[in-house]
Amino acid sequence: MNSETQAQEQIIAGLKTIGNNFLKTSKHLHNVEKSCRDASTKLQQADANSTGDDRNNRH
Repeated sequence: MNSETQAQEQIIAGLKTIGNNFLKTSKHLHNVEKSCRDASTKLQQADANSTGDDRNNRH
C-alpha cells in the first residue's frame, strides 16, 4: 500500500470519527434542550403556584 492510499484511509477514518462525534453531540444537545425546556416549565408552574399562594395569604 502506498503512502497516498494510507493518507486517504486516514482521512476517511478521521472523517468517520468526526461524523460519529457530531452525531453524539447532536443527540446530547437535543437532550439538554429538552431538559432545559422541562425545567423551565416546572419553574414557571412553581412560580405560578407560589404567586397564587401569596395572593391567598394576603387576604
